[in-house]
Amino acid sequence: MFRFNFRFRFSSRTAFRAIWPWASRHRTTRPLDLPPAATNLSRCTVVLFALAAPFAARAQADMQATTGGHGPLNYLESFGAPAHEIRPILLALGWLSVAVVVIITALVLIAVLRRGRRVEDMNTDTGSVVAGRDTGALRWIYAGVAATVAILLVFVFWTVTTMAAIQTPRAAPAATVEVTGHQFWWQVAYKDADGATLFETANEIRVPVGKPVRFVLRSADVIHSFWVPLLGGKTDMIPGQENVAWLRADAAGVYRGQCVEYCGLQHAKMAFELRAVPPQDFDAWLKQRAEAAPSGPAEPSNNETR
Repeated sequence: MFRFNFRFRFSSRTAFRAIWPWASRHRTTRPLDLPPAATNLSRCTVVLFALAAPFAARAQADMQATTGGHGPLNYLESFGAPAHEIRPILLALGWLSVAVVVIITALVLIAVLRRGRRVEDMNTDTGSVVAGRDTGALRWIYAGVAATVAILLVFVFWTVTTMAAIQTPRAAPAATVEVTGHQFWWQVAYKDADGATLFETANEIRVPVGKPVRFVLRSADVIHSFWVPLLGGKTDMIPGQENVAWLRADAAGVYRGQCVEYCGLQHAKMAFELRAVPPQDFDAWLKQRAEAAPSGPAEPSNNETR
């Protein structure tokens, strides 16, 4: 049998007793020992996290100050549809994951603190589970399986109903925009009621506030993915295939969009801006651009390529 001789001097006993006051009363063996190298690594990790926290908070504050008080790619916030319907599921899954981690961590720590006799000193017959015998251990297993299945069924039903609800907008789309992904920029074409192209832009999309907009998504080269996290989930753009999505911005502002399917060396810079403006301003802008639009396709300028 392998034996491990660890030494741990980083005040683990004090920390554990602070969390579980009864740990010292039930502990039957020495606390877990770790080697000096692990102790030093633990100390360095704690110090690095403590030093990095102020810088992370400052960076988050600066980012929010430049994006209207919210993170530009924060999918846990929602400023329109279908993000309003998706956000509760994401939050529920996040909190469920946190609960699972906390429970498992607590059980592991309890097992470490309350471990009894060594394996070689135990009678292997006393802890065995006999088939057909209803023991407390089996009841815990049955309860855990039942709870897991119930939670999974709830989330499956919730996900399916949400996907059905966001399949199409409740109101008719106010505009149709065709977006084509290129390496590494976005070609944006505004369509009229008959599907003809009114004009084209690059790396910027303008939509009316409070009205759904239909997006026809294509790719000119490789697989891309269209994503405006504050407004909705991502939709893949596949060469030779046309996908359709819709978004509705409920608040005026500038929302960042991003390609989230790796497409090459400049993938991280393949971003665009979605500007939500009042409906009357959007109609006036649409008319003005349609009248002044050139006949050729749009190409990104130096200051438009991101």
